[in-house]
Amino acid sequence: MIPDDLIDRYEEWIKYSYYSSYYMPSLVSQATFESYIKSNIYEKHIKIIDKHLKELLSIFRSVTAKWDSNIVKVIGGKSGYYSTMILNSKISSKELIDRLKKRNIYASSNKRAYYNKENYDNSIRISLARLNKNEVKVVLEIIYEEILTLM
Repeated sequence: MIPDDLIDRYEEWIKYSYYSSYYMPSLVSQATFESYIKSNIYEKHIKIIDKHLKELLSIFRSVTAKWDSNIVKVIGGKSGYYSTMILNSKISSKELIDRLKKRNIYASSNKRAYYNKENYDNSIRISLARLNKNEVKVVLEIIYEEILTLM
């Protein structure tokens, strides 16, 4: 709470505080970042993440390669954590997302990615970011099981 007679002064000075606190990181964070880079920890983390992602994507490709492309077409799985699944027109993407959510699998519709909603291709987006190697296969099997149920 600021008294009315101090509001103008407060607003004037908050601009200075915002500028210095937002644009100028602390010396501690700068020193930590410098140490992080110089000690090659950054490079080590990149290699660990890269290896993990390659393993996830390998499992992803091997599981989805067995799927019927007339029912679901998988786009992605070659790099990055996200992939798109274009569903057969008989399948409701909303219903699939709701069914997966009940099984603690979270997917999202790609509808919001389209400026013109009439171009939407009945697809969902999934991420492997929070999954380990054992979970990827199980999750993909559940997704395909739910897709087949809705077909």
